[in-house]
Amino acid sequence: MSLDMIRMLGATGRNIIVANTFGSFVLLLLFALGGFVLSRNAIVVNEFLGHSWDKIVPNSTDTLGVAVLKSRGFFPEAYWYWLGVGALIGFTILFNFGFTLALTYLNPFDKAQMVISEEARSDDDDNRTGGAIQLSTRGSSSGNRSLSEAAIEAIQHNKRGMVLPFEPYSITFDDITYSVEMPQEMKNQGVFDDKLVL
Repeated sequence: MSLDMIRMLGATGRNIIVANTFGSFVLLLLFALGGFVLSRNAIVVNEFLGHSWDKIVPNSTDTLGVAVLKSRGFFPEAYWYWLGVGALIGFTILFNFGFTLALTYLNPFDKAQMVISEEARSDDDDNRTGGAIQLSTRGSSSGNRSLSEAAIEAIQHNKRGMVLPFEPYSITFDDITYSVEMPQEMKNQGVFDDKLVL
């Protein structure tokens, strides 16, 4: 539940500064209120209604666990455990739903653009072997400017190169195997493979 809450705060913040501000406020609320709610609802009831506390107290019809709960002012009914479990599952679903909505409908604060540096373009013109691409996020004052106007402004004011708008994507890889040629020292020690898997 806590992980889902932090993910939802990060998705709704959309910026490290805003997310840190939201996160600090929510952590303050959790520290101030969270311990009382958890101890009253589920954790204490789960512990003291367990088998190790089911001995009958002399001169009473209550078990030892129920007597301890009543003496400390906690609710001795077993349904408080299930209320705590239900609240945990409910908050998990709520935070995941908020996270999904934030990713679906909230746009980033800045417009993502790609900047090709002047050095990379001059190197590319000289030897045609490719160049470095630098990524940055820059805001645009008007959304209907053409690409050439944005590129000219970036070259004139920032001298960073040509600015290209792009849609950022996340790419993940799974089960990647990376290998290099076997070093000669290992071949001399009796390893006969051609590739060394790192």
